[in-house]
Amino acid sequence: MVDGDNITARADRLVDLAEVLRAHGNPADAAAALTEAVGLHEEKGNALAAEHCRQLLASIEAGGQAATPG
Repeated sequence: MVDGDNITARADRLVDLAEVLRAHGNPADAAAALTEAVGLHEEKGNALAAEHCRQLLASIEAGGQAATPG
């Protein structure tokens, strides 16, 4: 089992990875990273961060430019 701080850090790294992948024209892998980040945030109970990831995911899936998380 991963402790809560590690879960959050891993999810944050996945969001960063998704942004890089999207910027380099790889929306499928960006979406996969965000999907995993959503799951980690949900596991941690961080509904706000999970929703933010869902919004970024929706933007990528719609073909739009994802906002930089922050």
